[in-house]
Amino acid sequence: MIRLTVVAIAALAACSGSTSVRPFGGAYTLITVNGLPEPQPLYQNTNNPQIAGGALTVGPDTLYFDLALQPVDANGRAVGDTVSFEARIPYTRQADSLVLEGEGLGAGTIVGSNVRLVLEGPANSTGFTSRANRYLFAPR
Repeated sequence: MIRLTVVAIAALAACSGSTSVRPFGGAYTLITVNGLPEPQPLYQNTNNPQIAGGALTVGPDTLYFDLALQPVDANGRAVGDTVSFEARIPYTRQADSLVLEGEGLGAGTIVGSNVRLVLEGPANSTGFTSRANRYLFAPR
């Protein structure tokens, strides 16, 4: 009987090890952009607009991505109202990797209880996209 109990405990421990699939889903809040706390510029070499916050909601096959963008003046002071930038990103999951479906979107990774997305920025007023931004979301 003792031998059976030890084997069962070892089997349960193996199921919860690093090779198991981490839980994933629900609502997440943006905590960093490119490794820095917000606000951060949305576009490279400009401070306008700034990412003032964000959220990620995970569906079974779609990520609902929402950024709060704050226009700022030349001195970096907020001007006007925050504008929402929303995107629906279809994905498939392969272990802790998220394969984002769409050209040039980037990649996603589940890191512990957090989600890291690398996404191309939306086109700016001149029609050009900026470098990819790295977003880190934590559960709400």
